[in-house]
Formats: sequence, C-alpha cells, structure tokens
Amino acid sequence: MFDERREDWAREREQLQSLLTDAELTAARRTTINAHYTDPAYVDAMWAAMQRLGFEGGRVLEPSGGYDSFHIDGDHSSVVFGDYADALPAHVHAARGTEPPRTRFDTVIMGWNTLGPARDAGIASPYPHLRQIVASRHAREVDPSITLTDDPLRTVRSLKQDDGADIWLCGGGDLAATLLPEIDRLVLKRHPVVFGSGVHLFGSAPYASRGFTPVAAHSFTSGVVVEEYVAAAA
Repeated sequence: MFDERREDWAREREQLQSLLTDAELTAARRTTINAHYTDPAYVDAMWAAMQRLGFEGGRVLEPSGGYDSFHIDGDHSSVVFGDYADALPAHVHAARGTEPPRTRFDTVIMGWNTLGPARDAGIASPYPHLRQIVASRHAREVDPSITLTDDPLRTVRSLKQDDGADIWLCGGGDLAATLLPEIDRLVLKRHPVVFGSGVHLFGSAPYASRGFTPVAAHSFTSGVVVEEYVAAAA
C-alpha cells in the first residue's frame, strides 16, 4: 500500500492519508512496508524471540506493536537460532532445514493475542515440539495440541512442580504481568535503540520491587547485548 510505484493501491493510500495524522501515517508506513519486505523466516523467529526478551524498565515494542527498529540481522542472531532454537516455531525450523533441540524448553505459555498472528497465517499449532498452553478468559476453538487455561498463574505453579525442562513465557505483556510472581529467569536483549514510548514488558503491572541476580552477559558487534538474570532468593 505504501509503495508509491503501486498505482493499483493509490485509492487506498489516499483514503488512509485522510484518516491518519502525519505522525500516525509515518509510523504505519515504517512498520508495514518493513514487515512486508522482511524475509518471513526472520520475521517469525524474531517475533517469537522478542515476545519474551526486552530490557528492564523500558519498552519492548514500538507503539504500533512493531519491532522494525530492532536489529534483525547481526551476529546476535546466533542466540535466537542457537541458544533458543526451541523457541522457534515449527515452520521456521522447516524453512531452515533444522530440528528443535528440545533441550531448553518443553512448554510454552502465551496469551490469546500472541497466538493470533499464527492463526491468521493458517498455523493452528505453531510449536508442536512443545507442550502448548494458551491463556484465555473465554472458551476458544483451538488445535487439539493446545491446552487452554483461564488461570495461568495456577497453571504455571502446577507445571513447575513437575520434572522437565523450562517453561517459556512467549507473551504478551499482560500475561507476563500476571505471571511475574513465578518468573525465575529473565533474558533481556538490549538493542542500541531508544523508544520514547511503546509496549511495556510487563503490561500494566503495578509497581513492586523484586531483585534479580545477573548470571551472564554477551555483547555482540551488532551492538546488541543479551543479559540473563535469575530471581534473587526471597
């Protein structure tokens, strides 16, 4: 739509320009055209990663919910495709010719809106290699491989009593706020970018100070820094 060379979209462009302010139009143009021309495998992989990574006390996405200002390419991508390969959806593994290692996570929990992009793309079960749990306040029709919960905090507390690998909190911010008391590890991926406003890492969670201990930090030539913290003993 925002490609001025596409005359077949001229009428829609004019209509959108009449509905948005200049600032809104600029944000929409930046997010939409970048997402359209980014390789789908990178988009899917980074979307999955950025729903669980961010930086403390700030924003993790643009106000529009986009992430095009983050660095997609660079040597830091080894973290996504290597250390956190379990968090890549199945169709990304298929496109790359890889298999999930099944060494870091065995369960993923996400909100209904986080599942939405996959469902819109016709992907009913994005992480079949993991036990998939979706938090929703309402009854939903989902793939048989997905378990719905209307009490994610109780569900996670129950899961943590079982043996197995880690649980991956895929997103979004409101679910992260609900599960904050049970989060025992943070992986923060800091980009050399500053946002004036955006989407909170922990949604609308009220202020509550909680300590975490740094256990690892990796700097990359791309400017990205990945830091890991574990919850401090109470």
